[in-house]
Amino acid sequence: MTLHLTNSNPPPLPGYYHWIRINAPQVRDTVDAIRAKLGCQVCSSIGHFQTADILAHLLGRDVPTRKATGPLQDGDVAIVMQIRRRRSKPITKGGPVQAGDFEYYLVAYGETKESLDRLVEQLDLL
Repeated sequence: MTLHLTNSNPPPLPGYYHWIRINAPQVRDTVDAIRAKLGCQVCSSIGHFQTADILAHLLGRDVPTRKATGPLQDGDVAIVMQIRRRRSKPITKGGPVQAGDFEYYLVAYGETKESLDRLVEQLDLL
């Protein structure tokens, strides 16, 4: 099992997903709880240095940049940061961003409904 940190949606795979929207202050506690419950490794797939800096600040630990993303495996979890699109003040790619410019999601993935149900129960996401 791996906990992925990413600034894009996981590549779509056949299977089952459980998405929960979280807010910026919840990110650190969520990552710590997942690591404690699953004992999994953390893999950064954050491709932009500004996004990595924001996530590092939220987590209180270094987050390396890495553009490569691989598909999720059965039992993997991801913290997804998605940039918000604001009509009144559009964000241009590479422009300055802040933690509040993102939406944050916890995504759990299972190849089967049963494996996702076990993961959701293990993480206490019911």
